[in-house]
Amino acid sequence: MRHLALLGFVVAATGCSDAMVFTHESTLYQATRGIIVHDTDAWGYRGAQVGMVGTTCAVDVEYATLGTDYDYPGSDDTVEDVGEQGGNVVVLVASEEGVHIQKDDGFWGADTDDFPVPDVMQGRLLEDEGVVVLAGDDEDCGVEWVGTTAPGRTDLSPDVCAGSPGLSADPTLGHAFVGHNGGVSLVTPSSSVVVSEDPSELVEWDPVADVLYAAEIGGTTVRGIEADGALRWTTEVGGAVQALDDMGVRASAVVTVAHERGGGGVGVIDGFTGEIDNSFNTPGAADEVKTSNDGRTLALADDEQVHFYGVQSWFESFAATDSSGSDTSGDEGLDWGW
Repeated sequence: MRHLALLGFVVAATGCSDAMVFTHESTLYQATRGIIVHDTDAWGYRGAQVGMVGTTCAVDVEYATLGTDYDYPGSDDTVEDVGEQGGNVVVLVASEEGVHIQKDDGFWGADTDDFPVPDVMQGRLLEDEGVVVLAGDDEDCGVEWVGTTAPGRTDLSPDVCAGSPGLSADPTLGHAFVGHNGGVSLVTPSSSVVVSEDPSELVEWDPVADVLYAAEIGGTTVRGIEADGALRWTTEVGGAVQALDDMGVRASAVVTVAHERGGGGVGVIDGFTGEIDNSFNTPGAADEVKTSNDGRTLALADDEQVHFYGVQSWFESFAATDSSGSDTSGDEGLDWGW
């Protein structure tokens, strides 16, 4: 199934779809090394954590103010992932010495479980325990499982790590998906199988829609791929793809693109059908996009700044109407903040 659309304006979805309203919250004027966005907590607080040179910092999404520093060995701290393990929210950070599961968040810092892995490229948290890591260089490349009851490693071609590979994982099954110039590989502790031969440096597994989002950096399509490699849909996005993420419980992909005419765009793609539910233009093309698992906060980043957005479906926006009958979200949904 192939879909064609242009990321050029906000789309109010028709039929049964529930389109989304994006409200610009704040801007963090800081170059970052990876971003995670937390779910909204019981008090309505929304936080994030970003990597920077020599440290990582908590961020208040509403005001883009920096909070607690979480420092790791070396100067290349990169925030990789956020999830739950043992009923607690944990953050995955990569450093020069390996990967670190940051937990027990507090004002004065956090405890961590540290796993030495040389040459970490990317990492993803698993559901119950541990981490899956893509590590290596142009001579030695592989996927490793650390911090689990069954640690292991599966070697990959050095060509994979020599390029700009992407990593995602099914956190329940523990399988890894590695996107690279030669396609997409499904990697387990015992095997590696190429399930798609289309170049796909960007990969994100969506456990709600049960689909892998895959795209080539600079390409113009996003594909929805079943875990066994079957193609569910292909969607033309009207620009050169820059970044990709899943939107958690919303069962959708969010993609950023660069336009030939200049500027960029953001699009939301339904994970089940491949239809573009929403899209809007941005003055610049974001090269990183992250959402919270509850789908209520979006972060767009380039090499100078991070923009945070609140996300509501039209139904959620309507439910926010105040007692006087006026919509409390109003036209803020069209304020992109760039």
